[in-house]
Formats: sequence, C-alpha cells, structure tokens
Amino acid sequence: MISAAHHKADRELLLGVVGALNVAKTPLSRDPCGDWNIVGRRGHISSDGTAMYVYLARESKRRWEAAKSMLGLVVTQDGDPEGFLRLDDLPSDSQAETLRRLLGLRRSVRPTDKQRAHSLPPGQQRRFRPVYLGNRGGPPMSTSHNCAEIPADAQSVYSGRHHLGWTVRHGKTFEAIRHDRTTIGVYDTVLKARNAVWTGEG
Repeated sequence: MISAAHHKADRELLLGVVGALNVAKTPLSRDPCGDWNIVGRRGHISSDGTAMYVYLARESKRRWEAAKSMLGLVVTQDGDPEGFLRLDDLPSDSQAETLRRLLGLRRSVRPTDKQRAHSLPPGQQRRFRPVYLGNRGGPPMSTSHNCAEIPADAQSVYSGRHHLGWTVRHGKTFEAIRHDRTTIGVYDTVLKARNAVWTGEG
C-alpha cells in the first residue's frame, strides 16, 4: 500500500515539473491506482518521489528514435514506437518546449505579478512571490499496487493518434491493459483483448 507521504512527494515533485513546462495544473491528476501523473494527449510524466519518468507513444519506430534523440534522456524502457525515459532534474527551457510538443501539452499563458496584483480588490493588492518546492528527496515509491507492469513486448493499441493501452501475451491468453496501467481482463484471442482496450470495458 502506497503511503500518503509518498503520494504527497510525487505531487510536489510533479508540480515543479508543471511549472518548468509552463503548463496549467489541469493535466496533473491521479490515475485509478492513486498515482499522480502529468497527462498529455500522447503520453504522461510520472514520479517515484525522487525522479520523473516520461512515457511517450509515437506513431512509428522512426519517430520514437527521433524523440529519444531530441530529448537526450536516459531510456529505461525501449519499445518499438514507445517507451519510458528518466528525467533526473527539472527540464531546461529547450527540453520543456520539446516535451510539451511530444506529449501534447498546451503551453500556459500566465499573468504577470503586476497583472495578478491589480486584479485583487483594493486593500488586498500585494506582490506575489513564486512558490518553491521543499525537500524533493525521500525513499522510492513502493510498487505494491494493482497497476500492471508493461513488458517490452507489449503491443500498443491506438485510436487515430491517441494511445489507448496495450495487449500483453501470456502463453495462449492475452491481457488487455488501459493507458493508465489498470487491467481490463484476460482473453483467449488478441482481437478480443484489443476490442476491450478500444471500448475500455471487459
């Protein structure tokens, strides 16, 4: 069971990433397992409390290779058109621009301190100060939860350009997994598994 302290550490770390990416807080949400993620149209960023992990789903192996080259991050899981990369620190300005584009995140237009101060009622106007994160350390997050592990040979399922999930072969059966890593069910054919991912229902 993942503790509330681990979830809090994940959220604080990802809030720093939200600021560095210059995006709204809206994409920062919890998945069905309770884990915090920054979710874009073509991938997401998660955390273990100390480092961040970028999941990208590209349309082809060539585009995945190009994305890895552009970001220059350590690859922790390498599939054909998708995979995970480790982000050890907050992204630089150039990395933030690339990540927004690859993940499908919209840049936020933030008001200046002066604009926000003038929007307050008279008597309450003050200078806003940036909020800084506290301790970003702490023990790694436990992996004892109900979210499925995605093996390297998992097959991605798409609807157009949107990544819906995976099918994973286990001998003569096929597991259907949603994009948030929760299992839908196990089926006797890959077609049934893919249909389950497309519909999101078992």
